[in-house]
Amino acid sequence: MRFLGLFKKKINPSEGKAILEHIISLIIKATGKRLNDILRSLLEKLKVPVVSIELPEFNYHSHLAKAIVKSITDEEALYILQEIKKMLDKYKI
Repeated sequence: MRFLGLFKKKINPSEGKAILEHIISLIIKATGKRLNDILRSLLEKLKVPVVSIELPEFNYHSHLAKAIVKSITDEEALYILQEIKKMLDKYKI
């Protein structure tokens, strides 16, 4: 039996960016890709010449998530989270 619904709380708009950042960071981390792999893939999609460089390994996923969310307002972050929730509500996980 699942009781997760008992512990749900409403997200304050001021929490939206932090929650969205955490979700993005988890998605990036879950891919298991190195930063080099992500950058190479992005450059290939943009049809930009790929330069071979080796970046040191570090926990880049949280830094990349921060960079993505940085220019998003609290209201935009909350809207994005609502859209993600609507999409996920269509599926049984």
